[in-house]
Amino acid sequence: MCKTPILSTFIGVSSLIEVKGPSDPCWPTTEAWPSLNETVSGRLIKTVPPGSVCYKSEPNCIETSCGYLFKNWVNSEYHSSNPVTVLDPLWSNSSCTPVYPNGTSVSGDINAGSKGCSLGNLSPFAVNATTAQHVKAAIQFASKHKVRLNIKNTGHNPEKSSAYGSLSIWTHHIKGLEIHDSFTPSDCSSHNMRRAVTIRAGIQDGELLDHLAKHDLTTVTGTSSGVGVAGWATGSGHGVLTGTYGMGVDNIIEAHIVTPRGEAVIANDCQSKELFWAIGGGGGGTFGVILSLTMSIYTTPLMTTATVSMTARNGTSGKAWWKLVSSLHKQTTKLQDAGVMGYYNAGGSPYSFQYTMFQFNTTDTASIKHLIGPLEQLIQMHNQTVESSSMSSWLPVWSSIENLLEPRGDADSKSGDGVSDPSISGTMTISHKPVNNALNPAWWDGTVHLITSVQWDDTVPVLDAKRAIEAVIHNTGYAIRQLSPDSGTYDPSNLLWCRHCVGSESLQKSNGSLGRAF
Repeated sequence: MCKTPILSTFIGVSSLIEVKGPSDPCWPTTEAWPSLNETVSGRLIKTVPPGSVCYKSEPNCIETSCGYLFKNWVNSEYHSSNPVTVLDPLWSNSSCTPVYPNGTSVSGDINAGSKGCSLGNLSPFAVNATTAQHVKAAIQFASKHKVRLNIKNTGHNPEKSSAYGSLSIWTHHIKGLEIHDSFTPSDCSSHNMRRAVTIRAGIQDGELLDHLAKHDLTTVTGTSSGVGVAGWATGSGHGVLTGTYGMGVDNIIEAHIVTPRGEAVIANDCQSKELFWAIGGGGGGTFGVILSLTMSIYTTPLMTTATVSMTARNGTSGKAWWKLVSSLHKQTTKLQDAGVMGYYNAGGSPYSFQYTMFQFNTTDTASIKHLIGPLEQLIQMHNQTVESSSMSSWLPVWSSIENLLEPRGDADSKSGDGVSDPSISGTMTISHKPVNNALNPAWWDGTVHLITSVQWDDTVPVLDAKRAIEAVIHNTGYAIRQLSPDSGTYDPSNLLWCRHCVGSESLQKSNGSLGRAF
């Protein structure tokens, strides 16, 4: 028997609490899905886990297709071109990862074959949307039948690109670019005119930059050619040009959005202003399905770049290595004040460090060479091996940075328990130009966006993986917080603690009570 969905109202906001899953008796009937397929002109996809071609128990098991899958499983382009899969199978519950004939998965789980293949958290149906009408139809269907809705373009955000029992709107083929010499946002006065580009939902960074480069133009994007522009920008994305032109959201002039009511609206500073403010850092997919963004564009700047690479000599202790990295990190504020932006990666073992830096509106490599001199001196003082280079250009630099930041995924840095030693990546591309949007103000005041991580595969026992996570959150995270002891200004004692809220990792539940986690 079907239950009536429960609605709760709080401060004038109604929210649906109950949605249906495939095992629910109120799941859409077999007649409902063909009706949706007809509404979207035959673009409804009944999904099958790609890994099923490797399982002998599955009717579509094909050895040649399985071989192709093994070669491409860690390729983000493959997952971008699939309506439901994501690069990190953990978010799909690792329920149908490709397996070798002996039953071991591509990620190392020796029991994967015996577990069988299922959809897991992948969407059972996806609409291959190419128009606003397709998006509206999917939203209206999900609303009517109380089905969870999911949005995917490339799947670079695996957690938000897959959802159990959902109807997925696949925006990857909503393509199109248009350059405007003088764009005026809808319903705004003509004095707001500026050069801009309108980007449809499926456009990726590489497509956008290649198109703009033909006109000697550029804009702020991320550092991976495969990332979707819309999700990256509205999700607080930053990139090479952020220090000069701001964050991705700072450059959004207008958005065309289909709301959860199925209404297509235009949002900018002059209409649907609250919605426009919210997508500017609050996540575009939280408030609707973005069909297109219009963003500011700029004449391609002159620039110089320099790269400093360091490898530890044999016998270097971990303590000595990370002390040197700390000393190098302290140089970032001086470099940023001098107009230098950049990225660095540090990790081990074996210990290595690479720092890519750039200055805009100059082709004088002598300037940046002078600025990186203290870095080289520090490294040489610690008797480590250093290499450096510099060049003047634009797009080739963007490509080299992408290669630097791509996940390497190799096992060379694994420690004895199968979990990698910690690695640190620093993004010194912070914008100091406040814009009225939902972006966290910390982005305007910071120097470096610092990320720490460890890696493991499915050969690692679950308990060891949990310990690695705890170590990153509580040990490494604690050490980083000491670099900025004044953080947590608004609730330093965690009086308003709640699960998964900001700062929640500092406390943990035990028998209903809260205690310090570390």
